[in-house]
Amino acid sequence: MKWIKKGIILSESIANEFGIINPQVPCGIVINDILRIFFGGRGEGEKTASIFSIDVDINNPSVIKKINSKPILLKGELGYFDEDGVLPVAIKYIDERLFMYYGGFSKCKTHPHFCMMGLAISNEAGNKFKRYSNGPILPISKVDPLLIGSADLYYHNILYHMIYTSGTS
Repeated sequence: MKWIKKGIILSESIANEFGIINPQVPCGIVINDILRIFFGGRGEGEKTASIFSIDVDINNPSVIKKINSKPILLKGELGYFDEDGVLPVAIKYIDERLFMYYGGFSKCKTHPHFCMMGLAISNEAGNKFKRYSNGPILPISKVDPLLIGSADLYYHNILYHMIYTSGTS
């Protein structure tokens, strides 16, 4: 795939008009004839990140067709790995459903946060997502002691493989 720089698609000032603060970490996928871009952001007055989306013209991404100002995935419940926020990491069609892998954050006393990988699945073309579980699908461990971050999946020899970033210090 050859990338072509298109410039800013969703400026912070436009996002702010819809009550979305600090749009970040875009992750897109083609759904029918649109490009749906998922991104993290905060609603007005919120201190934690949720996942929002915008729909843009597939042939001209500078044309925003719809801004979904209500989060499609909120932070997790108190005590869970994603209680302090969620950000999209990768999104893939698998068996006609959308699988959204996301970073889930929880704050710490000694450093800003722990981040682990969660999974949410949509049977509704990305309009609504349901968590696969309340726990992470890829938790911190002795191999990945501080964080699990950005990721992508690829299909090879009848298996899906994930490449992800890891924080060790």
